[in-house]
Amino acid sequence: MTIYLPTLDTDNSSGKTPKYLAIAGAIASDIADGTLQPGDRLPTHRDLAYRLGVTVGTVSRAYGEIARQSLTSGEVGRGTFVAGAVKTQPDFAIRRTHRTSDLVEMSMNWPTTGRAGEMLSRTLAELSRSNDLGTLTEYQPAFGMPHHREAGAALIGKLGLSVNAEDVVVTSGAQHAMNIIFTTVMCAGDLMLTEKLTYPAMKALARSLGIRMKGIDMDNEGILPDALEDACRAGGVKALYTMPTIQNPTCTIQGEQRRQDIARICQQYGVTIIEDDVYGFLPSDRPAPLASHAPEISYYISGTAKSIAPGLRIGYVVGPSAATAKLAHAVQFTSWMAAPLMAEIATRWIIDGTADELIEWHRENARFRTALALKTLSGHDIASHPEGYHLWLTLPYSIAADDLLRIASGRGIALTPPDVFTLDGDTPPNAVRVCFGGPDTMHELEKGLNILREILEEPSEPDLALF
Repeated sequence: MTIYLPTLDTDNSSGKTPKYLAIAGAIASDIADGTLQPGDRLPTHRDLAYRLGVTVGTVSRAYGEIARQSLTSGEVGRGTFVAGAVKTQPDFAIRRTHRTSDLVEMSMNWPTTGRAGEMLSRTLAELSRSNDLGTLTEYQPAFGMPHHREAGAALIGKLGLSVNAEDVVVTSGAQHAMNIIFTTVMCAGDLMLTEKLTYPAMKALARSLGIRMKGIDMDNEGILPDALEDACRAGGVKALYTMPTIQNPTCTIQGEQRRQDIARICQQYGVTIIEDDVYGFLPSDRPAPLASHAPEISYYISGTAKSIAPGLRIGYVVGPSAATAKLAHAVQFTSWMAAPLMAEIATRWIIDGTADELIEWHRENARFRTALALKTLSGHDIASHPEGYHLWLTLPYSIAADDLLRIASGRGIALTPPDVFTLDGDTPPNAVRVCFGGPDTMHELEKGLNILREILEEPSEPDLALF
């Protein structure tokens, strides 16, 4: 059996290209031209280093580089193999729409249910004694009933965005809110900017409407203003979709100055801001919404599912006053109206303090679950928020995301793959999202986290122990 050996570029005598990149480039070229076929095993780090006359560390970096490009995959205890065609997972959200008894569900970003059922029972009992239940069974204005809009304005006001009830449109959840904003603001072919890694359902919606997307580079505060301005300056940008608070999947929070900078740039270039603030209630301390800095060009989304009760599918949209009628029209032709009974439950909870109580419960529960995750996965490259329901785990070179997901599934845990967050044409990072709300108990969550830790800490190849 012939042992594979990449042919390095002999014109690199000046040393301008680092050795590890030269090796990675040679291997990538051999994969592209068919010299290496899917499933072919690459030499061990130590063997290739010896044959090329370089250090083992150089080969490790080269293998890490081609793994990040999804050209290879590592199998624990077996080595590094040429990957097959990169597979996207457009059906990811569809495949995981319910909890299963034999799987620790850490792939879906669900909040835990908590005491919502008990409180719903009480509220339904109160409603049963009401004398005007008939109105909740009738058609209502597409904007929402007046007192439902007032409750939405009050809820949004708790986050530091003062709005008039007349500018609030009630929707059938935040996803529906996003739909009516996109159809109101954009047409097929328009260009929308978003974070480099972004919400999968938003991607699917934009694609279905023919909206083009471009990802903007990020740091630990989210979107980079310079990168945003460069994209806006290039022209043709219609809107910016952003999640400033506990961004999904990276957990970043845009600071006050960052929000001001983003608002200023969008104002300067006439770019509409679409702010998805569904996680806005989870942090006990956070800046005012991005929309507060540029209300005349902003569409703001809030809702009840992520921080009050996941089955309470009510969303609230606030846009420029001139756009309210257009938003209501979009509600009318997509669902006619949000379900009045659902909106009534949300309204009563906002007014009587139940919503505040459930939000605080979620914060405390998220704190406990995040602390457990950080303790269990200590020493690994993690981005998280103390009061969030997920974390972003960047993987070491020794294991590729595809392999981790496969091994994890075989051992009974589900995680979120990176490709669902990347835009078309972008290379998925070697990372996974880990969600905390799916497991019903702390014991189940701890079990899943322990399995993940064991996989991460298993050696991939014997020679890696040398570093």
